[in-house]
Amino acid sequence: MKMQTQRVMVIDIRAVDANLATSESHDGYSAQDSIRNSHLQRDILDQMLQQKPSGVAFKFGTPTTNNARRYYYNLFLVDGYLAFRSLISRLDPLLHEFTGYYMIVVTSMYGSENSTLQQMIADLWALNIVNVVVVTANLGQTGESADILLYTYFEALITPYQQRNYFLTNPITKRSQLSGVEGNMLTEIAQRLNFSLHVVQMDDAVKWGTIYGNDTTSGAVKMVLEETVNLTVGSFSMRAERLALMKPSVSYYTIRVIFTVPPGRPYSAFEKLFHPFSTLTWMMISIVLLFGFAIIFVLKLSPVSVRHFVYGRTVLMPALNMVIIFFGGPSTSRTPGRNFARTLLFLWLYYCLVMRSLYQSSLFEYLQQKKNYTHLDSLRKLEAERIPYWMSTGAVLFVSGLKYVLKRTTFIANRNELFIEAFHRQSTNELRVAILATYDRVAYYNSRHYKRAIVHVVKDTVLRQPICLYFPKKSCLAKVFDAEIENIQMSGLFDYWLHQYVSDRFITPTARYSQPPPAMLTNEHLLGCYQTLLVLLGMAGVVFLLELLSTRCFWLRRLLEFLI
Repeated sequence: MKMQTQRVMVIDIRAVDANLATSESHDGYSAQDSIRNSHLQRDILDQMLQQKPSGVAFKFGTPTTNNARRYYYNLFLVDGYLAFRSLISRLDPLLHEFTGYYMIVVTSMYGSENSTLQQMIADLWALNIVNVVVVTANLGQTGESADILLYTYFEALITPYQQRNYFLTNPITKRSQLSGVEGNMLTEIAQRLNFSLHVVQMDDAVKWGTIYGNDTTSGAVKMVLEETVNLTVGSFSMRAERLALMKPSVSYYTIRVIFTVPPGRPYSAFEKLFHPFSTLTWMMISIVLLFGFAIIFVLKLSPVSVRHFVYGRTVLMPALNMVIIFFGGPSTSRTPGRNFARTLLFLWLYYCLVMRSLYQSSLFEYLQQKKNYTHLDSLRKLEAERIPYWMSTGAVLFVSGLKYVLKRTTFIANRNELFIEAFHRQSTNELRVAILATYDRVAYYNSRHYKRAIVHVVKDTVLRQPICLYFPKKSCLAKVFDAEIENIQMSGLFDYWLHQYVSDRFITPTARYSQPPPAMLTNEHLLGCYQTLLVLLGMAGVVFLLELLSTRCFWLRRLLEFLI
């Protein structure tokens, strides 16, 4: 098995650039001391090369941008603070891993004062380099060996400057404290790592911030780049332009971006009359009626003895009797005398009684409900309807190349109150647009306003955005936070917090919401019944006119007698 090579970068300031070989000003520090210091550094490197373990490679000189990966293990040899400053000023986050391990060997012939070491530690802390050890010794002019001194951030040696922790609050909330899923996660991490949070509230006008083409930024992104804050939180998605400027954490959640749409057209009062039964049930009822009319038509063409046997001698208008019984009215003729005819009448009465009872009991509930047709539930239907779009200003990146979408798009500020107002109007069909929003935002809104009206969504997902925290490029916190975030995810704690704020039962089409208690029917509820009554009265008037005309028209009278 081939052993993986660990690269160690060793830089001798004097060897790298002669112009940077400026030593500290010190009484008695002569050119001979400078040469002796250079020899000392080379002796140290010689000893390292002789004792180099297998599997370790050394890289000498200034790193270049064509390195396969950033340097994680680093060894710097300097003769004083000026050489140290010239070295760290050339550290590049693209070439050096600031969370890696650093050893600073100070080879000053006269040692270094404690204040100088303090300043070195402070400069390293400002660069977020925390895994560092400073090694020095006072060798004196004679070069005799002395005690080797090790310094790091521990208080017993050198006390670091206290670093305040600034965090950006969730842009959706207006409180000066962290809340929501990400707020719970950061609070838990703060307790585990024993640090305090200082929340910086962003203005509604900037919030997440924008990266412009002229290398300028705004909002939260600008504060991170200026290292005014240590990290951001608040549904920050992973984007290429952000990753180029900031260091992300591991993604702890993926947000779905979807379209919300207005509800479908409400059913009219007349259409509600057909709701109690499904389409299949209405088809079966129609088949039964047609079958009954067909039998009567065939019997009209049969001998009289057959008709008397089937529906009785005293029944003169079988078709009209069948319709009257179907709607619950009494038969217009006397009861048939034969057993077979009575049995047929009983079966028809029983069937109509059961169907009417089921219909009436279900109709009472449906007349009080506010029912709508199915809303637009796919992106294809949205485009077919040419419905206008509403999006936040940050979503322009997703549709910048779709000119046919931009023509119908209105951009609004990404402010929570604006989206709530838009959802209010959209859920009541007052606003006929499709709004681009996150799944979590819609679910949270529906969970708070489902008794009023819910927002409907398209089943197709527009895009998925991994959510993460962002740190400055040189931050030392990213890997520590990554480990804590992964522990929280594996324990199931994040999912537990998530279900407290986001629930599918308030957004899925099959969800059932609480209905108002039964109430007295009003004229508005019965409007469909009145419409049906007017239609039937109109049909009765037409039949009455035909009967009047039949007294003067022999063939019309024979036709009506045959049909009825």
